[in-house]
Amino acid sequence: MAINSSLDGLKKDVLKNLSKDKLKQYISYLTKQYYVSYIEGDEETFNNTLTHLTNIVREYELTYVNLQGFVFYCMYKNANMIMMKASSNEGFELKDVFTYDLLEDDNFEDDLHHDMKNIFNKERVKERYYEKRTS
Repeated sequence: MAINSSLDGLKKDVLKNLSKDKLKQYISYLTKQYYVSYIEGDEETFNNTLTHLTNIVREYELTYVNLQGFVFYCMYKNANMIMMKASSNEGFELKDVFTYDLLEDDNFEDDLHHDMKNIFNKERVKERYYEKRTS
């Protein structure tokens, strides 16, 4: 038991210290595992994957204002990749309709279109984002 709890603590420490790029890679990996484990009928891996994704959202939701959206974007991208591999449509590929990146709280206003900056202040944009995210 002590070994498992110390490993769990180590995993939590590593999870807390991920850079933005490493976090994006990890989310992409987990969202791929979400589908692969489902297709393979591996319920244990599927449930562990969901637990890890939930822990990531809890750990980083205050750092990245659009974290849940990024997780869903990665799920979308991985679903497209898996569907293309399973398809026999040669020369015909699914295309990404949009791209999505993690936005840090401090950079939220900087990532808005110039005209939007003139219309809304940073706090109002955050309020509207959180309202839409929670509804």
